[in-house]
Amino acid sequence: MPIQLHPAATSEIEEVSDWYEDQRQGFGDILDAAILRALTDIEEHPDRWPLWSGIRHTPPIRRFLMQDHPFAIPYLIRDEGVVVLALAHLRRRPGYWLPRAHSSR
Repeated sequence: MPIQLHPAATSEIEEVSDWYEDQRQGFGDILDAAILRALTDIEEHPDRWPLWSGIRHTPPIRRFLMQDHPFAIPYLIRDEGVVVLALAHLRRRPGYWLPRAHSSR
């Protein structure tokens, strides 16, 4: 199923990757590879990951929890494909990305 990144999600991924790279050379590349694997998994099996509990939305918002990094990838499954809403840090600003679900219609 085709995957599309919300424009704000694209910016977040770039910012987080740059921050990781600034912390230590090569860390940004490691994160980028993990994000690419996650997006590939979501694209190939969008129904595999659970709904984001506590959030009511139509269509439902699912979440992919990244291993080895404190991030989740919230996404929607639409008729035309998957829409990734954010690269959401699990300990900061919960739900800040929710308005993107409405703007991605």
